[in-house]
Amino acid sequence: MAIALTGIAIASTIAIQSVYEDNKRHVINEHRLLSDDLANLLNFYQVMVQNYAKTEEVKNLLLLNDKVEASDWALKLRKVIPDAIGVALIEPSGKVLGDRLELRLGDRCIYDLQNILKGNQISLPPVHRENIQLEHFDVVKPVMVHDENIGLIFISFSIEVLNRRLTQHITERQYIAIFDGNEQLITAAGDSEITKSGSNDIHKIRIKGSDWIIHYQDNQFNTNQLYLMTVAIGIITFLLTIILTLFLTKKLVKIVQVDLFHIKKLLHAIHKEKNTDVNRGETQLLETEEIRDELFKLSKDIQSKNTKLIQLSRTDSLTGLLNRSAFDEALRQQFALSNRKITAWLVMMDLDYFKQINDTYGHHAGDEVLRSFSQSLQERCRSCDIISRLGGDEFAVLLIGEMTANLQSWYDDLNNIFQKNQMLLEHNSGQTTTCKISAGAVFIEQTDTSVTEILKKADKCLYQAKDEGRARIYLQNISF
Repeated sequence: MAIALTGIAIASTIAIQSVYEDNKRHVINEHRLLSDDLANLLNFYQVMVQNYAKTEEVKNLLLLNDKVEASDWALKLRKVIPDAIGVALIEPSGKVLGDRLELRLGDRCIYDLQNILKGNQISLPPVHRENIQLEHFDVVKPVMVHDENIGLIFISFSIEVLNRRLTQHITERQYIAIFDGNEQLITAAGDSEITKSGSNDIHKIRIKGSDWIIHYQDNQFNTNQLYLMTVAIGIITFLLTIILTLFLTKKLVKIVQVDLFHIKKLLHAIHKEKNTDVNRGETQLLETEEIRDELFKLSKDIQSKNTKLIQLSRTDSLTGLLNRSAFDEALRQQFALSNRKITAWLVMMDLDYFKQINDTYGHHAGDEVLRSFSQSLQERCRSCDIISRLGGDEFAVLLIGEMTANLQSWYDDLNNIFQKNQMLLEHNSGQTTTCKISAGAVFIEQTDTSVTEILKKADKCLYQAKDEGRARIYLQNISF
C-alpha cells in the first residue's frame, strides 16, 4: 500500500506539471488568437484606405487642388465609414486640403504626417489620445499617379474599435493591454488588480503589420492547493479503482469503442447526406481530437458549398456580372445611400441590331458579343460602380458619384472600347456585323424608393435614345 501511495504522489506531481503546461499553452494560444484578430482588424483598415487611395475621385481631388470640394468629400466619407474620426487629403508639401480642425486633424496628427512625408521613423499606426473623446489611431496611404506620389489620404479610427475586440477576448481574471511602439498605453481591458501581483508573468507579443505590442496577464491557479487536491483525489481514485476496476474495465472499453465507431459513422453520414440529423445525446463522448478534426473538415466543406451557391445565385452565368435580383438589391442599397447624399446615376443599355448577329451568325456568336460588351463595361467602369446583365442584351450600371457632365464622355469611352473589342471578334471569327450601344440614364433622387419605378424611368430614357436614332445616350430630358 505504501508503494502504491508513493506512486500516486508521484503521479499527482506529474499531473500538476501537465495541468500547468496545458494552461500555459492555452494562454499562449489565446494570446496568438487575439494578436491575429487585431492584426486582421488593422489590415482591414489598411486595405480600406489603400482602396480609397486608388480611386479616380481621390486622384482628381488632389490633382485639382480644390480645397472646398476635397473638404466636402472628406466630410461625406467620414459619415459613411463606421468608427471614422477624421478624413482628409494631404498635399505632398503636407498641407491639408480643407480646414484641419473641421476635418479633425490635431497638432499631433499633422506632426506625424510631416514625419511620414519626410520619411522619418515613427510608431505605426500612430495613436493620439490628447482628446479623450476623440482618441484614435491613424491610417495613411500615398496616392500615386503613374508612379508619382501626388499626396496622401488620411483616415483616423476610434480607439473604441480596439476596446470592442479586447472585450470579445477577455475572460475572468485576465488583464490585456495594448502599447504602441513608444511603449505608451493605447487601451486596456480586464481586471487591473492582476497587475499589482508580482506572481503573474506578462506575456508580450507584437501585432503583425504594426509596432503595437500586446501585454497579457492571467491570474494563475495556486499550485500548492492544486497539489493537495490532486493527491487527495488520487488517493480516493486509487481506493475506488481497486474495488471497481475489474468490474468496469471491460464494460468501459466496450462503451468507448462503440461510441467512437458511432461518432465516425454519424460524421460520414453528415458529409454525404446534408439533411442527416445528428443526435449529440446518443454518445457519451463529447470531446476527442478525432471528433474535432472531423467536424472541422465538415464545417469547411459546408461553408465552401454555401459560398459557391450564394455566388451562383447572384451572378449571370454567361458574363459573370451581377444578375437581375442582385442588381435590384444594389439599387435598394443605393436608395439608402442617396439619403446620405451619395449620388448615383442609373444607366440602362442594350445593343443595337443584336438580333441580326444571332440570326446571321448564330447564338454562339451572339454570346461572344455579350461577353465582349461585358468585358468593355468592366474596362470602363470603376471599382465602385455596379454592373449587371438584366437579361438578353439588356445591361445596367450604377455610376456612383459620377458628374452629369461626364456621362457623355463615359458613354463615348465605353462605345470606343466596345468597338475595339468587337474588331477582335471580327478578326477571329470573320464576323462583319457590329453592334452599337443605346443607353438611357436617370439620376437617383432621395425620393426614389421603388426599384420597379426607377427601372421604368431608365427604360423610358433608353427607348427615347432609340427613337432619336440609336447609338446614343439619352439623359432624362437631355440627349447626347
